[in-house]
Amino acid sequence: MASTPKSMKSLLPHFLIYTFICIASPLFAQQDQLSPATTNELSPATTNVLKLNFFLPGISYEQKLAELTTLHLDAYMDGLIITAPYSDDEQSHVYPTPSFKAELRTYYNLLKRNFKGAQTDMNSANYFAPLYVGRYTLVSEYEERKWINQLGFVWGIQRNGPGRFCIDVNTGLIFTVSAKSYYFYDPINIVFHLRLGFWLGRKSE
Repeated sequence: MASTPKSMKSLLPHFLIYTFICIASPLFAQQDQLSPATTNELSPATTNVLKLNFFLPGISYEQKLAELTTLHLDAYMDGLIITAPYSDDEQSHVYPTPSFKAELRTYYNLLKRNFKGAQTDMNSANYFAPLYVGRYTLVSEYEERKWINQLGFVWGIQRNGPGRFCIDVNTGLIFTVSAKSYYFYDPINIVFHLRLGFWLGRKSE
């Protein structure tokens, strides 16, 4: 999920982040510790990437802005989980939540990965980014859906493999604008995005 509402007063976000790090760290470590290859004559740079995501289903596009900077746009279906204490029938519910996200990414270790001989194609590197998230969501049990705006900052890892499979995960903090008007959202939340999918089109040269 894109953010943690009031209904999720639990350690679930921390558990997800910890679980992902435990599973993914060996993979990323192997990639970063590949025996150094001859340094490319041309320094690596970001490129445009179009993806189809099946975890948090949707489509994303990454536009190159500078050598190490991209604008990442993502339209996807998130989910709002309302747990038992916050629902009338004392049961948990999941509500589909159409969402849009924009990140200004800086891939800070792209050059280092290239020097080590690790994969850097299709923006396969670590990044940090300020972000905007818009969500068409329930804000309470007694109101219609509303469009809410969130601003934050994340750190993330992206890997795009030669077989087109891609993984993109980031975490950080997000601020919900006018949160006092929304029962299911706190002013500041942990944000955790995990996307699995496939990149489309031809690999950039």
